[in-house]
Amino acid sequence: MTKVNNFYVPKVDSLELRIPITDVQIIDTTLVDNLITYAESTGELVKEQKGERVSIATPDGLNFGYNVRKRKAHPASPEILTEINILANAKHLKERYFEGITMDNVHVLLDAINSTKTIKISREALLRADIIDVDYCIDFPANYDEFKEQVVDRLYKLVITNKADRVPRPFRTKTNLGLQLNHRDKSTPAKTYAKFYHKTTELINNSTDFAETYLKDIDYSDVGRFEFNLKNRKWLRHYGMHGIVSLKQLLQFETAQIIFQDVYKNWFVKREYTPTSSERWYEILFEEQYKEMNLGQINRAKERALARASESGAKKIRKNYHMNMQNGRLKQKAKEYQEKCLASQLDLFFGVNKKPTYDVGTLQSDSNGLDNITIDKNIPY
Repeated sequence: MTKVNNFYVPKVDSLELRIPITDVQIIDTTLVDNLITYAESTGELVKEQKGERVSIATPDGLNFGYNVRKRKAHPASPEILTEINILANAKHLKERYFEGITMDNVHVLLDAINSTKTIKISREALLRADIIDVDYCIDFPANYDEFKEQVVDRLYKLVITNKADRVPRPFRTKTNLGLQLNHRDKSTPAKTYAKFYHKTTELINNSTDFAETYLKDIDYSDVGRFEFNLKNRKWLRHYGMHGIVSLKQLLQFETAQIIFQDVYKNWFVKREYTPTSSERWYEILFEEQYKEMNLGQINRAKERALARASESGAKKIRKNYHMNMQNGRLKQKAKEYQEKCLASQLDLFFGVNKKPTYDVGTLQSDSNGLDNITIDKNIPY
């Protein structure tokens, strides 16, 4: 039996795909029957109405949804697009469910969609499909009691909200255990719909047919999950995913962990800084980068920058460095990260706590294997 082990790996769990109807072979005409009706004798348009939605639930626990929709190509554009909307999720991958939807298994998703004999699409059309309503997730190791104590109970007390929010909502039922943040229909980009839940409990109680059919050779005991939703392009842009419009682009996106950290911090980390207009944007960026780097990394970056800079540029680099050294931003001791419990590992993934970086005057070897470096304060920079 194979144990689930791809923990803390961001993955696509589900999404809605929009494919131009011209790229789809319609097999079940229920989708489009009476969508457009013409007079046979003259060819004149008689009426236009929405086709019926096709929903399929298989005995092994798979669910499919298809419907035809029309939308403007752009709010200001007169062009109307007719598309097939497809609900796709990782369960369509069957035994490869815990991988999430990836470029390596997208052919499995394609086969599942085509196997329903409702529509038929090509791999190229699938990868070109427009994306909305994306659910990202990570899995992490956690038994039931540990999950309740260190995730649900702890984070419920830490969540930052206001009276207008109808969140958070911890839940503990016979079928699942978790902490829901916001509702799908109430979410905003900054406070998007997200939740923690115990994946093992959910599969055992709510997805029995699927688990017994496809996961019988997989040990999915003691698995927790965090997931969040990116509703549309506005949500994608909010998290820096500009230009990500197709399934292929989404599956090739490589920095999703940063989005997980942003979503988490919007719910659990208080913003201690107020906007400032007196500093230039790149000075603010440098300051924040200094905070994330250890002294060895900062000094190496500074020396490389000095080697590339002109004389006047070198002076500015040294000035910026000394300003940050003098006000204590680079001298503050990093807290040693020794705990190995679930709460600490989650905090590390979401960027709340840092691993050991440096002590004053001496850099300890960090997680990247950097050598110990002693800082001589008498050396001019």
